[in-house]
Amino acid sequence: MSKQSMTVGLIGAGSVGSGWAASCLAAGFKVAAFDPSPAAEQKARSYLTASWPALQEMGVAKTAAPPLENLRFASFEEVVELGEYLHENGPEDTAVKRSIYARIESLSPREQIICSSSGGIPPTELQAQMDRPHRLVIAHPFNPPHLIPLVEIIGGEKTDPTVVERTFEMMEALGKHPIRIKKEMVAYMANRLQFALLREAIFCLKEGVADAVDIDDALRFALAPRWAIMGPLRSFALAGGTGGMENALALFAQANQRWFDSLGTVRLDADVQQTLIEASKDLFREHSVEDWVRIRDQRLPGVTKAAIDGKNRPA
Repeated sequence: MSKQSMTVGLIGAGSVGSGWAASCLAAGFKVAAFDPSPAAEQKARSYLTASWPALQEMGVAKTAAPPLENLRFASFEEVVELGEYLHENGPEDTAVKRSIYARIESLSPREQIICSSSGGIPPTELQAQMDRPHRLVIAHPFNPPHLIPLVEIIGGEKTDPTVVERTFEMMEALGKHPIRIKKEMVAYMANRLQFALLREAIFCLKEGVADAVDIDDALRFALAPRWAIMGPLRSFALAGGTGGMENALALFAQANQRWFDSLGTVRLDADVQQTLIEASKDLFREHSVEDWVRIRDQRLPGVTKAAIDGKNRPA
């Protein structure tokens, strides 16, 4: 079905749902959206207007302004009826998500793919009570969804493999960079990587190794620029010079194992939470949270475009 005639149904139109709406509209699809909040439609339309220049900078949006005429807010029932492809963006709560799928199945005998934006609930857990679990798949975006290209695609034990493939193709049609997660785990993969680093950052903060700004700067001015070009595995292999991974392991495995063994573990108990709250005062002393959202969204398109343009092709 052509983009001009296909409608994507969004269940939930908060920041994640609005990000999907922006991506869908930029790619030429129509969008039907439902959200229980009375303010959702106005917020989504404002989000789209604000995000459009960044999508243009990335080369994703081809029109001068968002085609808001292709966005329709409707009832839950209408969205299920209109959407040839459904994307659930509800709270990160298994019971809530299962109730959404049950409601969809009660309304529609059609075989629409049902995607979830869940950030970490295994799909087998989500589809456990469905009558037609074969059509549920995870398509997990990253915040902000319209600016970050990566989407994790994960099927559950009962997901039809063709549903995984069709979802992969759909993400590519949206201009995303989908990856297949082969094994179900809590938090999937990218969040596990992200939170492993966050855990160590919190540990270093708690132990007084450095203050919050310097911990963030260690990422911003060392690891982040390099990781925008290549991930940690390629970076590690390059540490071995022309000998690559084999030489890197020969040179560093013993020392690196000691580093692995010394990594910290923290729990987000009341004391650690208070430490983070106090540290955030330094993080947002010069620029507010709102300022940093604006800074992030202004600067991400250039970084993202460079990553997309380069991909795996060295210049």
